Amino acid sequence: MPYYSDELIDQVREANDIVDVIGQYVGLKKTGSAYVGLCPFHNEKTGSFHVNRGKQFYHCFGCGAGGNVFTFLMNYENMTFPEAVKTLADRAGIALPERRMSKEDRARADKRSRLLEINREAAKFYFAVLRGKDGATAMNYFRDRQLTEETMQKWGLGYTGSHSNALYRYLKGKGYEDRDLVDSGLIAISERRGAHDKFWNRAMFPIMDAGGKVIAFGGRVMGEGEPKYLNSPETMIFNKSRTLFGLFLAKRTRRPQMILCEGYMDVISMHQNGFDNTVASLGTALTEGHAQMLKRYTRQVYLSYDSDPAGIRAALRAIPLLKDAGISCKIINMQPCKDPDEFMKKLGPDAYEERIKEAENSFMFTIRMLERDYQMDDPESNTEFFRQVALRISRFPEEIERGNYIQAVADRYHRSAESIRQLVVHMASQEGILARRKSADKADKGAFSLNRSQRDPDEDAFAMADAYARAQDETEAAYRGSDPGMDLSPARTARKGPGQRSQPRETGMRQSQRLLLTWITEDPEIYRVVKPYLEPMDFEEGVYRDVAEEVWSQSEQGGVNPARIMDHFQEGDEGVQREVARIFNTTVGRLTERTDRIKALRETLLRIKRAAMERKRRKGNAVDPDFLTEMIRDKKKLQELEHISIDLK
Repeated sequence: MPYYSDELIDQVREANDIVDVIGQYVGLKKTGSAYVGLCPFHNEKTGSFHVNRGKQFYHCFGCGAGGNVFTFLMNYENMTFPEAVKTLADRAGIALPERRMSKEDRARADKRSRLLEINREAAKFYFAVLRGKDGATAMNYFRDRQLTEETMQKWGLGYTGSHSNALYRYLKGKGYEDRDLVDSGLIAISERRGAHDKFWNRAMFPIMDAGGKVIAFGGRVMGEGEPKYLNSPETMIFNKSRTLFGLFLAKRTRRPQMILCEGYMDVISMHQNGFDNTVASLGTALTEGHAQMLKRYTRQVYLSYDSDPAGIRAALRAIPLLKDAGISCKIINMQPCKDPDEFMKKLGPDAYEERIKEAENSFMFTIRMLERDYQMDDPESNTEFFRQVALRISRFPEEIERGNYIQAVADRYHRSAESIRQLVVHMASQEGILARRKSADKADKGAFSLNRSQRDPDEDAFAMADAYARAQDETEAAYRGSDPGMDLSPARTARKGPGQRSQPRETGMRQSQRLLLTWITEDPEIYRVVKPYLEPMDFEEGVYRDVAEEVWSQSEQGGVNPARIMDHFQEGDEGVQREVARIFNTTVGRLTERTDRIKALRETLLRIKRAAMERKRRKGNAVDPDFLTEMIRDKKKLQELEHISIDLK
């Protein structure tokens, strides 16, 4: 919920032209009706990042990032929505009123600010101690690890000192209250020991968020002691499952991939040796939150975990999480070294570059590890191994992907591809995968499938609307770098560049809804035609219905402003923001003939209305008079829509 009025937010947005603002961060070149540049949210060699001055919107056809001028600052500068509003207001010279916050919100914001201050002060303290007379132990440790002074400064490395309450005394001298110090995770207070530091006699590694703010610490004990490594506990400002060590620096890399390690020293050593695209998951198992964070910056990750059994297990757990997030994954062989830090010291960066080139496909790595559990010279065990491999292949949703892995397995194990294919089909049938896939394919064709007798007399309308909806995905997935208003042609499809995300395949119903919302936005006349027959409730629940409600509301007021609609989704899930941006950056191919436009529009409306009626029928009570009346009314609208004359200029 924004802290400022809609009118003020509109004023700030309208005073900051999106091309001018983004142009301060990204080199933009006018191409047709858009401004195009290299996307700042993923690595690419050809520009797929578009900024539309007319809509005051940006959209990347490679990774799917998109939104308005507020969204850009929030994602690029890691700002909250209110922070983005204030930054742009200051830029435009607009005075903002004091935020209207509840006492609870104000207290929470103040608390967060104090915790960030405490962590920042602690980082300064540790940094100074390392360079003082008590810092020799940790300084020798860092130098023994072959870290340069430049690297130590770059990462803000420090030392706690050997006294158990040195940080506490320092922070109390700065005026901080005990409650805040305890809540920071850096100080503990007990009856037996009194106030004491949670970290002491440890080399310290500041942990920063993606925006560069110190939110926690990791500490490595000097000498004997347990635990060897210790992290700050989770706090209001630190969530381990959504924090990647080194991301603040790695996100600036121009390399198309990210490298994922296990420890702080691995990351720091890798950066020192030129691999500035390296991050770590703070010694914890990779989580879904980590994978989602990585997806914001790359579509390919190299796992460079320790080569011991624990590292292998961690890699096997990470692979499916990355795949579910839409990230391609390869495994780097660390042998004969234990970890990346040791690899850099013994073999060097050139050898590591070669290991990157030789990195193993994650699926082939998985089955190679699986092979260790079977006696391959025993017929029964050998057969069971191939059953398990076939089962894993059967779970790939796309036929071409299944075919590629069938061939790869056949080549590795000197089997015929046909025998592997038959086993994949058999295992899929046993597991019920085939039935589920057929059901999903059927659903993808629309929630209300029509037989020939039910179809509109003019069958060309169906083909027209199908082609029209498909064209939208072709345009985004294969953007050609020219004017988005150009006619669509599958023959002009371009291959995706490195690091670009393959957009998820949509259902026909979602394509139709996205097409209609875009159509209404670009041509207000369409709303006049649509209004008598459709309402926002006819759209699928979720983002499409929410957007439809805003489009209907703004259409009633005279016109749709996509940038203003985006304001309503600023503090939502990033995936929702991307989908909203995708709706308003759909390229609508030009149907020059009036009759063709009418046919495509009619069929799009019919599809959405029929699907809405089917959803309503499934949820309704067939003996409820009100429900029956509503269904009859909808049926009448549907019949009118099938035969009414649509007047488009």
